[in-house]
Amino acid sequence: MAGAGVKLYVGNLTPKVTADILQEAFASHGDILGSWVAKGPAAFGFVTMKTLPEAQKAVEALNGTTLEGAALRVELAAPITGGPLSGSPPAPRARAGSRDRQRGRSKRDPSRFDSR
Repeated sequence: MAGAGVKLYVGNLTPKVTADILQEAFASHGDILGSWVAKGPAAFGFVTMKTLPEAQKAVEALNGTTLEGAALRVELAAPITGGPLSGSPPAPRARAGSRDRQRGRSKRDPSRFDSR
């Protein structure tokens, strides 16, 4: 995924903050490829910077600063793993009762219970 940029997590946003406001706050720290803000009470967003050095510069400069009345939490975003968006399939799940079927017993087989 070359050229995808470096995603930053931005937390503790007020409801006033939009993607445009977030982008303006980060613009002086490097090239921005995009920004996104959660709708509703979630109070977080993401900014994608072009390079890692720019992203690190933005984290150092903006973490703890105030935007629209709240102190920002800015850090490198954790990568998504094991889900449909990560490119790798999720781990297979065992179906209920599949172990019993593999042993040749059905769910309703009374022999699988102790007769104490």
